[in-house]
Amino acid sequence: LGVFGALLLFVSGHYLVNGYFGDTLPIGMRNEIYLALPWLAAAVPLGLVSAANVAALEAQERFLVLNLLQVFGTLLLQLLPLATAYWRGPELDGLIAASIGARVAAWVPLFLACRRYVPLRGRPRFRSDLTGPLIRYGSWVTVTSVIGPILTSLDQILIGSHIGPGAVAHYTVPFNLVGRLQLFPASLTRALFPRFSLLQSASTPLAGRAVSSLAAVTLPMLLVATVLMKPFLNAWVGAEFARFAAPVGQVLLIGMWVNSLAFIPLTLLQGQGRPDIVAKLHALELIPYVVVLWIAIKLAGLQGAACAWVARVTIDGVLLFYVAGLRTRVASVVGSGLAIIIAMQLVIGLVAHIPVVRAGAMIAFAIAGLVYFYRVAPPEMWASLGRIVPPERARLALGKSRGRI
Repeated sequence: LGVFGALLLFVSGHYLVNGYFGDTLPIGMRNEIYLALPWLAAAVPLGLVSAANVAALEAQERFLVLNLLQVFGTLLLQLLPLATAYWRGPELDGLIAASIGARVAAWVPLFLACRRYVPLRGRPRFRSDLTGPLIRYGSWVTVTSVIGPILTSLDQILIGSHIGPGAVAHYTVPFNLVGRLQLFPASLTRALFPRFSLLQSASTPLAGRAVSSLAAVTLPMLLVATVLMKPFLNAWVGAEFARFAAPVGQVLLIGMWVNSLAFIPLTLLQGQGRPDIVAKLHALELIPYVVVLWIAIKLAGLQGAACAWVARVTIDGVLLFYVAGLRTRVASVVGSGLAIIIAMQLVIGLVAHIPVVRAGAMIAFAIAGLVYFYRVAPPEMWASLGRIVPPERARLALGKSRGRI
């Protein structure tokens, strides 16, 4: 499967470079992409095998070992390309080749950990009774895995074709930056998936508490990110770049928050053996999203693309919460959080040129974020906080939280 995916990526990559983008790519960039395509293709089978090893350790709930190994892999993935760029130059093929080398080096201890913790004994044997269920489950997960990246990258492809490759950077940089917010839901759902698959009927209350915990932690962070978006981009990539990218990033933060919370119902459905629901929802979204995205880019450029993406992930999140049976449990949590975020975006846009009013608004929204955390955080979170705050205050907070729940 990995080799088949590598061949498919290699062929389609040449088609995109030669046909779709055509003359919009500079000659130097086109040559770099040609040289990088074989390395990109080689990443497919390696990624597939690594993902299988990671999933095996997650199923055994060996999260400490897995996290340590992935920290090691992440360091290699950052340092080796950086060293390559320093000694060889920032050519695309060299950077991707260094990334592949880093992934190989990170995969070796991952494989050894599986040899130790995953109970593999004797020769492999084929179990025909598992073939049907695994193929059905895997087929629907594959549909989601194929459509998901398409939905994620469509905006960048259309921006590149309608506005130009330069505009892709103004969109991709803030998109990847705000995407770091998904570190928390990704980590949480990795631990929840084995539990969801075991509990099934009792997992809906657990999922509701997970959404509340995630919302309580991430919304204050998102408010801070909204304020710091433009100053950070000014310092990082320059004022001219930030002038285009910062408004896009602030809009994308809205959708990224909703999309992060939607990780929970998605994982719940897949853990309960219903990946078909997730795949069907994503398939139904594809064509309408293409139409809306195309119109939005024509009318409003980069910000239109950002608004279209936010609308899609918001609708997707609402549908996932509904079909997972979490609508009533999380409606107030998600609704009040969205109201705070949108209000802050509007205020920043209206009073950005008045420093005193802007400072007062920021203080007000900081207080709103703290109140939101206090109201939304479930009792388990307050119990955990009791380990780092005075016991009397923790008991008081826990009692109040239980009274609200």
